[in-house]
Amino acid sequence: MDQQPVKMRGEAVLFKRGERIPQNALPLQDAEVLSIQTSRINKFQPQEKVRVYHYSSYAVSATTSISGLVIANVMRRNFRLGGLRKVLTYVPTVVISGLCAGAMQEILIKRQILLGKESCPPCVAVKGGCLQAGLGVVYPYVLSLLTCIPTARDYYTLQFPGRGSNSSYLQLLRQVSPKSSWMFGLALLNIYVGSYVAVRQLQVFAQHLSRPPSKMQEFLKESNEMLDE
Repeated sequence: MDQQPVKMRGEAVLFKRGERIPQNALPLQDAEVLSIQTSRINKFQPQEKVRVYHYSSYAVSATTSISGLVIANVMRRNFRLGGLRKVLTYVPTVVISGLCAGAMQEILIKRQILLGKESCPPCVAVKGGCLQAGLGVVYPYVLSLLTCIPTARDYYTLQFPGRGSNSSYLQLLRQVSPKSSWMFGLALLNIYVGSYVAVRQLQVFAQHLSRPPSKMQEFLKESNEMLDE
């Protein structure tokens, strides 16, 4: 929602990028629009219709954490770590990646939709799916490598490429990485969840939140309540 001015006659109007804005219009900043939209979501009845905005970040975080747990388990087993440094290897891959996925969904998907900056369902689906695949599969995989390699070196659980070794780092990656079928399955799961959540958020926005408050009194009340908080 690039600009959402209020006319002097007391009506909130949404203008799209490139449209002519009247001189007597009062533009709103993105933070103000988000505050109003958040207030409308919290007060919306029935709440079931806007539930996706309350639980979307939890859904993508859980999906990412599950993927990270699977990847970490396989990597730890292939690195022959046993019970060594579980906190060091599990927390970044499972917890941190899950929190990052939820935060990025809020910032890059949900926020843009509530501001009215997304209007193309296929584009939103691709954006949400790719974002979730990167944060739910690639990111945990990289974190797992970065935490397992130092542990394996410190405790000599696996032979690394170097002098006296005929192996290469590419062979090592193939040896310790999860099977391609597992990675492909995790990628599909994350793409589906990311795409579904993003498209569902856009649908709910188009149905219930795309139109600004029609009355000046309602609009000012919502705005002032959020500013007071």
